[in-house]
Amino acid sequence: MTDNEKTPAIEPVEDKLVDEVVERLMDRAEASGASLLGEGGLLTEVTRAVLERALDVEMTDTWAMRNTIRPAVARATAATGPQRRPC
Repeated sequence: MTDNEKTPAIEPVEDKLVDEVVERLMDRAEASGASLLGEGGLLTEVTRAVLERALDVEMTDTWAMRNTIRPAVARATAATGPQRRPC
């Protein structure tokens, strides 16, 4: 592997897995008579659920990082003393 080739941080989802999930959702929607589009439709609800979960993960990661960084900054400031910014 060369320096120019980068490995992805997250492995891409396999097309087969996506196809399987979509097929199962479509089958269940068809069996229950659910609408695909519009308010309360399958696409709307799946999109909302994915976005809410992604936001929840992002917020959890952000708060976890802040709770890790703040104590470290406080310790560093205590060790070096407060610094004044030049005007």
